[in-house]
Amino acid sequence: MAESENIVAETAEKIFADLADAQTINHDKQGAWKAPLWQALTEAGLPLSWVPDDLGGSGASLAEGFSVLNVAGRHAIAVPLAETMLAGWLLTQGKIASPEGEMTVLPAIPKDRVTFNADGSLSGRARGVPFAKDAKHFAVLASGNGGISIALVDAAKCRIESSTGLGGDHND
Repeated sequence: MAESENIVAETAEKIFADLADAQTINHDKQGAWKAPLWQALTEAGLPLSWVPDDLGGSGASLAEGFSVLNVAGRHAIAVPLAETMLAGWLLTQGKIASPEGEMTVLPAIPKDRVTFNADGSLSGRARGVPFAKDAKHFAVLASGNGGISIALVDAAKCRIESSTGLGGDHND
């Protein structure tokens, strides 16, 4: 592991240990621990690890980002860190700057489809989207006459129907 990967992983480990230890989570049934955890992750630049500096991220390598996800996985925390990292990476492919806040990617199920319409709007349905209810934005792969497009969508402008995944996380 490169030294930069160690630093990034150590930063993530410290944040999770300080703000998302098992006792804190088990004693807080309302999930109040999530906001301080997300704030600390954001301040460290971890949710946008795979986004270059010029598009609003921290410009980490894929390996550094995966080291963060390794730490997050060991803590088994239900926050959209992997989803936000993936959304940021996807937006980068379309040269779209990443906004702050939680994100996720859609469609999440291969048979779902989002269409990029001639008027520039999007239409379609995406089911089983991890953390859709928690996300502020969606990174969307949409198909249209010009092929596949990448779009950034404000979650507040979408209708989201709630459901819960096996881990208790939102899978809407």
